[in-house]
Amino acid sequence: MSLIPSIGLPKGRAGQFIVDGVADGYEAFALVQTAQEIAPDKPVLFVARDGQRLPASEIEAIAATRPEVWTSALVDDPRAGAVLIVFARPDRMTDDQPARDALAGELAEHIDLELAPHLTPPRIEVFTVAPHLGDDGALDRDWCRGQPLSGRLAAKQREPLFPMLAALRLTFSP
Repeated sequence: MSLIPSIGLPKGRAGQFIVDGVADGYEAFALVQTAQEIAPDKPVLFVARDGQRLPASEIEAIAATRPEVWTSALVDDPRAGAVLIVFARPDRMTDDQPARDALAGELAEHIDLELAPHLTPPRIEVFTVAPHLGDDGALDRDWCRGQPLSGRLAAKQREPLFPMLAALRLTFSP
């Protein structure tokens, strides 16, 4: 007799299962019950995340405290989870990869300290190209959502013209 009622998962079937609605503090019991139902006599591999959504506005506000940051957006990437896309000001940092990687690392450390390590996005990408702004002057978040998958921002970053255009744009409208 089990202390935990059956979840109702099919036995012996490989695949993904999402178990939601577990009361706080009882997640481990739900994982054990899931393992017993799926494969009672075989090993089971778990990849568990707490399901907590990352606080986009807080993460972006932390990024904005850096003088090199023009703007940023936290977007979902189906391959890597959340990605913080940071548009750095080319007039305040060099556009080479080591400088961009250093800023990404510093931002990750700052988010770890200000919020918590589990709230730090798994990937932070820094670009010294101009962001796409909407008619109201705010960052176009719909445009940002498509960037990690398309690779267009990375392609623009490799072209010397685009960081120069961003610097020119900052000269006329800081």
